[in-house]
Amino acid sequence: MERLLYLLNSAVTHIGQWPYSSLPLPCTQITVLIFYISLLCVLGFYYRRRARYLQVMLLAVCCAFIPYIYKDEHPSVTFYSDRLRGDVIECRYADGRSFLIHQATDPGGVIPFAGRYIGVLQDGYWMSHSVSTPLPLEVLYVRREFRGDLARVLSSFTVSRVVLEASVPAYRRQSMEKLCQERYIEIISLDDVGSWSLDF
Repeated sequence: MERLLYLLNSAVTHIGQWPYSSLPLPCTQITVLIFYISLLCVLGFYYRRRARYLQVMLLAVCCAFIPYIYKDEHPSVTFYSDRLRGDVIECRYADGRSFLIHQATDPGGVIPFAGRYIGVLQDGYWMSHSVSTPLPLEVLYVRREFRGDLARVLSSFTVSRVVLEASVPAYRRQSMEKLCQERYIEIISLDDVGSWSLDF
């Protein structure tokens, strides 16, 4: 069973990296209703062979996709836990292309994406480095490997949000939450929410 889950997760992760691999279709009540209407129309056409069923189905499908034709897509970044790879950051462009970040490639952990910056704290790099003016970060992602002082790191950045990896120990998480609340910085723990997404 565990091998089957591993293969399924690997296949989904691999397919998720393909361009246009996922359509952002939220499952709303209207979408479900249109799905059932379309299903009934297909069954009606199969049994009665009347074109009216196909016309109604085509109309229902067109009505379902009209909001998505005019929808303004934005780049987004999603943080989630993967049992096989640990916590993952998925950066998705407005055109549907995406890439995954498992480990930061920049020694400082600053990743440019869609005109903004995402910071990844995984070692003590920013404990021994400083900047003359704080760098603006949309999100600062703290991995469990980070053992430094978050307050010292925050002095090098202008941070809008802090996201904690799900496996950050509880005692460290509490101290980081207290620090962020004192500085009026939004803090999200993947241990509480499972996944979190931000549209730019």
